[in-house]
Amino acid sequence: MQVVLTAGEETGCTGALALRAADLATGGPLLVAEPTANRLVPGHKGVHWLELTATGRAAHGSAPELGDNAVVRLARAAVALHDHTGWPRHDSFGAVTANVGVLTGGVQPNVVPDAARLLLDTRTVPGLDAADHRAAVAALAGEGVAVADHLVLPVVDTAPEHPFCALVQDALRAGGQDPEPAPPARFFTDGSVLAPLLGTLEAPCPTVVLGPGEPDSATSATSVARRRRWTPPSRSTPCCSTGGAPARPAAGCALGRDRPEGRRREPNPRWCSCWGRRIRPTVGKQDVDQRTRRPFRRRCESRHRLASTGLGVEVRAY
Repeated sequence: MQVVLTAGEETGCTGALALRAADLATGGPLLVAEPTANRLVPGHKGVHWLELTATGRAAHGSAPELGDNAVVRLARAAVALHDHTGWPRHDSFGAVTANVGVLTGGVQPNVVPDAARLLLDTRTVPGLDAADHRAAVAALAGEGVAVADHLVLPVVDTAPEHPFCALVQDALRAGGQDPEPAPPARFFTDGSVLAPLLGTLEAPCPTVVLGPGEPDSATSATSVARRRRWTPPSRSTPCCSTGGAPARPAAGCALGRDRPEGRRREPNPRWCSCWGRRIRPTVGKQDVDQRTRRPFRRRCESRHRLASTGLGVEVRAY
């Protein structure tokens, strides 16, 4: 077994694309540890990022009729692409999706922009030809807009009846998890790069996606796991150094001392983690006073031991 660690997946699998076949032991199968709520996902969409550019003619902002506004041209293309509903569809993977992710242009409010750039993120399905897709985007964008490929990665599509899927299902069943395959994911992963690298372009190695965490929150500001996996402590939960329910916040957990200057008052249950409120498993982020929106100077070092699952799960609260 080999473990492949990569970086830059969200920026287009840049870390995986930097790998060479000589760096890996070829063969398979491949398991991609992306969040799927511990569901077996035997495939996901491909990705086709396109770069659209427009060139215009600069003029003074007081006389826009003398120029050719490249931003306006690309803005019209962006609306046409966003509103389009006739993208190709696949029975299992659903429809192709398109997102206008970046639109830039111009240098000053008083200058008619002579250049603009748009990055379009489309998620592709089996059977979609890249050249045909690029031509369809160009037709929707209209005249005066150049379209070029920015990133093209293939679909991952492993048959649910493949022996590797059956092996993963057995492991899930043994662990008390749902063994039934989930529908193909709408996101893409490094599997689009690694599967052909471990196999061949014509015959990529069998690949599945499986991991803890909720897929719908994987790329949001806060990634979460299912709430049922743990229960917040109550006032009767042993806490800090007291070994029992504190009548007042325990020493060492006085967030009144950790508030910004000028707010050193009696610890308030709204802020003090020892009262079993506002407990959250946040790591590596600065806490903020919810009333003043000002950051605390230092974190409270109290810890709460959560035992709802029988595991020694420890969450730092501050």
